[in-house]
Amino acid sequence: MVVVSIPVMQANSAAELSIVRALHPPPAAISWLVTLAFWLGSAGVAVLLVVVALLVPRLTAVRWIAVAAALTWGVCIVLGAVLGPTAGRPPVSELAGLNAAYPVTQLAVAIAVAATALPYLSRPMHRLVSFLVAVAALAAVCGGEALPVNAVSSIALGWGVAAGLHLAVGSPLGLPSAAEVADWIADLNVAVRDITRVPRQVWGVEQFTGRDGKYVPLQETIRGFAEILDGKHDDIPEDAFLLAGSIDEVVERAKEIAGQDRSESAKAQASEETKEQPKADAGEEKSE
Repeated sequence: MVVVSIPVMQANSAAELSIVRALHPPPAAISWLVTLAFWLGSAGVAVLLVVVALLVPRLTAVRWIAVAAALTWGVCIVLGAVLGPTAGRPPVSELAGLNAAYPVTQLAVAIAVAATALPYLSRPMHRLVSFLVAVAALAAVCGGEALPVNAVSSIALGWGVAAGLHLAVGSPLGLPSAAEVADWIADLNVAVRDITRVPRQVWGVEQFTGRDGKYVPLQETIRGFAEILDGKHDDIPEDAFLLAGSIDEVVERAKEIAGQDRSESAKAQASEETKEQPKADAGEEKSE
């Protein structure tokens, strides 16, 4: 993307100049708002993500955010030195008073930081950061802080650095584990047990299932243990005891398991009979 954008910058395409004329300058009454949006969506996003990472705390996230910012800054310096301050874009009257510098370092660094931090953030934070960055890119063009192709190429540059960093060191899924979900629910003073991932998952969303926690009085607990020690429930499968409440619940669960086993056995037997029926029919035809 960066390589392709350089010839486009140097060409000063009519489409880009049309976009500049349509968006710049903003109305005088909201020029301050455009500038604020640019700073909040670029430098503000970087600061916000560092603060969030420090408060969580996730030192791994802080480390890689800092690395991404430093790498992107360095790449911008190298590109600026190699390509020149405007990447060889010829000056034209339509661009007078606009910042034609490339790369747009502030925007590239903000994108790199955001893209590096996104796997560590929750979905609401994903949306907030993505929204702020998009607003910053638009505000940069409206406020004359960047030209359209320069802004898009700088976004691609920052994203590429973050992608390369994830490829080199790995990236977390950004989805909670069953243990983390259990801890969060416990913090809400809600009793839930047997939390597991559901077999079928939706992309980008981690789904879990669990059982409502139950309070078992001491007398019920003693009664259940006494019946188990007396051998009254030796015929009950071990799975029925897993994360169960009272002994009565164990007995009911054992009945459910037995019913499921009988149903599966009946289905298997019916399937076998269906397979054997064509063989019997073929034997009768031969005998005739």
